[in-house]
Amino acid sequence: MPCNEPIKNSDGETDWDISERNIWEEIWEKSNDPSPVGWRIPTKDELKTLIDTVKVFNEWTSENDVNGRKFTDRTSGKSIFLPAAGLRDYDDGALYVIGLQGNYVCNDFNYHSLTFTSDSRWFHTWNCAYALSVRPVAE
Repeated sequence: MPCNEPIKNSDGETDWDISERNIWEEIWEKSNDPSPVGWRIPTKDELKTLIDTVKVFNEWTSENDVNGRKFTDRTSGKSIFLPAAGLRDYDDGALYVIGLQGNYVCNDFNYHSLTFTSDSRWFHTWNCAYALSVRPVAE
């Protein structure tokens, strides 16, 4: 599926249309950022910091019966829990690896993402046709 076609949910209904954006040439500017007021999509460097084990301790855990990874800043002690929300497949719109894998995009449309499972975490580039999680941060 080309990156500019709408993605269908598991019921076959189209509910996310990215056809108005050229996904390979943009970042989430204020005009197209899906975050609520006062929030924004994190940068690539901000997401990459989460897997820097010198600066951040992280562990696979469960909060409110939801699996995910908790990232704790070693200096401030502040933490963030990111659920293992899985991803939506580009081929059939089905949801996969829910509770087993988290995939969070940054604000560049080269589709870099923080990805994690119970035993690993890494940063890489995804096919833009997959639907991954977005976790805004406070401005």
